[in-house]
Amino acid sequence: MKYFYNFSYSKLIGRFNYDAIRIIQEYLKKLRRDILKKEKKQVNNLDCQIQMKMKIYCKKFRNRKNNKERNGKRIKKRQEKKNKKSKDHI
Repeated sequence: MKYFYNFSYSKLIGRFNYDAIRIIQEYLKKLRRDILKKEKKQVNNLDCQIQMKMKIYCKKFRNRKNNKERNGKRIKKRQEKKNKKSKDHI
């Protein structure tokens, strides 16, 4: 009977609230971790996409530059051939 008198509902409710708050905090921590992981994945995906685009752009730019150089060399060779032919005919 002593135990029954010392027992109080307010302590029980307080303990329940404490446990409930702790459980909710753990749940929120898990949610935050999941959100952070998702954000990191999204950021990493964006970084990867940007890097891939930059690589592709650099390749295209290099190819364009090389093609321009090749075309320039071809044009020079053609002009030299024309000049040689015109000199030979004179």
